[in-house]
Parts: sequence; C-alpha cells; structure tokens
Amino acid sequence: VRTEDEDLRRREVYHTFGEVPKRIELPGKFQTVEMTKPDDAANPFKLFSDTVIDAIRETRKRKGHIFLFAPRRGLAPLIACMDCGFIFRSKESGAPYSLVRTIKDGIEERWFVCSTSGERIRAENTCTVCGSWRLKERGIGIQQVHDEIHRVLPNIPTILFDHITARTYKKATFLRDTFYKTRGTILLGTQMAIPYLTNDVDLSVVVNMDALLATPTWRLEEENLALLLSLREITNGSVLIQTRAPQTEVLAHAKQGAVEHFYTEELGLR
Repeated sequence: VRTEDEDLRRREVYHTFGEVPKRIELPGKFQTVEMTKPDDAANPFKLFSDTVIDAIRETRKRKGHIFLFAPRRGLAPLIACMDCGFIFRSKESGAPYSLVRTIKDGIEERWFVCSTSGERIRAENTCTVCGSWRLKERGIGIQQVHDEIHRVLPNIPTILFDHITARTYKKATFLRDTFYKTRGTILLGTQMAIPYLTNDVDLSVVVNMDALLATPTWRLEEENLALLLSLREITNGSVLIQTRAPQTEVLAHAKQGAVEHFYTEELGLR
C-alpha cells in the first residue's frame, strides 16, 4: 500500500481487516551482484556480470524461463554533446529526449522521443548549439541491452517487450504467450511487461538497478521496493540485482521482505 495509507492506519484513522504483515515471505531468492566501475581499457565496462551470465546459461540448460528487467526504454535515456555539454531536451516539456531506434522497410531510423510529452522528432547528427559531431549516448536503454544479450549469448532466443514491440494489448499478450510456450527463452522487458507475467519465471535479473536508484521521483523508494517484491513474487528461483550500490537500504528491505521497517523509515524521512 502507499506510505500515506500506512500512516493513516498507524494513526488509527481507519483499521485493516486481519493481520498487517511486518515481513513478507516470497519464493524468489534475492541476491545483489556488485558491479565494479571500469578503471582503464584493460578492465572495460561490462553490461552483464559473470554471475548473471552463468545463471542465465544454467537456467537455459534446465529449460527455464528467464526475465530481464531494463528500466529505460530505447537505446539511451539521454544524448549529450561531448564538447559543450548540451543535452537534447524536448521544447514542449523540457525533459531530456530518449534515443529510440526503429526499423522501417529494413532501414534503421533513430528518433528523439520525450516520455513526458510524447513528442517525437528525428534524431540530430550534430549538436544544435556548437555544431559538434561528438554526441554521446548517456545511460543504458533496453535496446542497448537487447543488442548486448545477442552478442554475449547469441544462441538463446530473446523476446523484446517494450513500447514499440508491445504497442497494443494484443501484441503484448502474444509476446507473453510466446515466452511461456517456448522453454529456455529470455523475455527482456521494461516496467510495462511485469503486469503481463501471470505465471512464474525461473530467473529474474534487474540489469541496471542504479538507474532506478537515481530516478528523481517523490515515490522513488516506494516504487523500487514494490518492483523488487513483485519480481520476487513471480520468480520461483533467483532474483539477481546488478548494482554498484549493494548496501542501499531498499535492497536490504527487499531481501528481507521487511515492509514494516521500510514504512517506519519512509515516514521518518517524510
């Protein structure tokens, strides 16, 4: 429930039927995988840790279902100029554009898309401020994760579930049903995929938890805990969380299922 509803319950503005859980027992085994920051060219950035790759391969051998969660859509959540620091933003909302790739008649097209206003324009090739060609993709989008999983594990079939491939309810349910019918398959999805996972999966992986921890929303901790508990609920094996901040309190609450402690801390902060 929402934190403000729990506050009302604690102040006895209203009462609940039955016992209020202090700790939730869930089937998914929760494990954080610490990702180290690359120091030099000899230690390059890796999107998937060895632990995650081994877990995917082992689940594939057992013909289990694998769900990979990527928090950002498109190729990258924002594009910046390396020379002047300019960030491409929507003129309508002021929010940074996401870089999204589409395929039309076999030809790749790239678009700037604003998740706030829905605005969509052709992606620029040069900086609109200084004219530089040195544009840099910042952050990790689901399409980039899709490319990497094909490079690292090319023999495992992967279903992409995002705002492009699952544009309608009919397409979304088709992707979901195909995933469950095909053993040993990976479903790579954003937040919109979770309500469609009506049956259990054998392995869940949060590819980039740090992106969720940095999301500037009022309900940041509450939404993250809800997501992690949802993944534990639908997973009968392991839930692996890749992060550079394994000591984050919300991860500890998700591992222990300690909702009572979470509400106490959240109410104290508010």
